[in-house]
Amino acid sequence: MADLKIIFEDDSILVLEKEAGVVVNRSQSVRDKTLQDRLMDHFGLPKGDLGIGGRCGIVHRLDKETSGLLVVAKSQKAYGSLTNQFAKRSVEKRYLVLAHGKVKEKSFSVVVPLGRHPQERIKFAVQFGARTAETKFEVKRRLRLKEKEFQEILKKVKKERKKYYQNNALYYALLEAQPKTGRTHQIRVHAKAQNHPVVSDPLYAGKLYQFDLSFCPRLFLHAQKLAFVHPETGKLMQFESPLPKDLEGALSFLEES
Repeated sequence: MADLKIIFEDDSILVLEKEAGVVVNRSQSVRDKTLQDRLMDHFGLPKGDLGIGGRCGIVHRLDKETSGLLVVAKSQKAYGSLTNQFAKRSVEKRYLVLAHGKVKEKSFSVVVPLGRHPQERIKFAVQFGARTAETKFEVKRRLRLKEKEFQEILKKVKKERKKYYQNNALYYALLEAQPKTGRTHQIRVHAKAQNHPVVSDPLYAGKLYQFDLSFCPRLFLHAQKLAFVHPETGKLMQFESPLPKDLEGALSFLEES
């Protein structure tokens, strides 16, 4: 596994870019090396020492297939400060999302409660009575698949699916998502709830998932911006991560609509 891609590091914090396909926290169900394991190696922790907070200073997480920025605490003071900032929702997090469909509004907010799906336990869903979650979305670009590429993809799909794809897989929106809360799968479920599922989402894109993989190899969700107050200096720290090459490649199939 590749070395950590560190953006910034001092005595208090470490900011890195997580690649897609890496699980953040250790668990009994995860056999592959996690980001937590790699941080333990980076910090030189002895076997059995789980580090600050029992998670090697990790104070927030990204889904396995989500790429982008993540901050880690290197001291107990930093851990307390960052945990408090996340709890108070003062940390600014912005994601780039490619979603299906036409979005008429320039921006919109989704405020609905999220809970674990009652039948499929690996998924989450709008569950009234669960904790409320809020995400603000802003349209950056309105897009459509280039005609030549669209027709080439349609040639490879089953006949009974072509009509569905013609009606549902031509138009897209590149969105900036700003989650105000931090629920699991929040952006993905909120986008799906507005009939704009995230491209190449294996859990929430439904019938569109296999179509999406023909031009986008993985979930199009990238933690692009992160801002918080430094635990020691009180300075506002702001970081930005460029879109990875695989997601840039997916955008090359699209044009302005």
